[in-house]
Amino acid sequence: MSASPVSAAEPNRDGSLSVRLTFIAGLLVTLALIGLGAIWPSLFSLFALVALPSPVVFLIGIFKPRLITDRPKLRVYLWICVALSVVSWVMEIVWLATR
Repeated sequence: MSASPVSAAEPNRDGSLSVRLTFIAGLLVTLALIGLGAIWPSLFSLFALVALPSPVVFLIGIFKPRLITDRPKLRVYLWICVALSVVSWVMEIVWLATR
């Protein structure tokens, strides 16, 4: 019995549409975090400072995905920036809803 072609496939790291859309989504999410940090100076401002270079990296990834996808540490940094944005916005929405 042979292995499934889906599980044996290499990760899609070329310049496909799905990779570029992922970079566009990351750009929008991290810009939202920077906006949140600029509007309400608080813990969000510290998160925004950490994520400040990430929109530039996401922009580079939109046009040259191979530069980003071949660097595991850079991808981890981008994932952390996206996670910080999601956590920050959830915290802000919960705080505004319970206020």
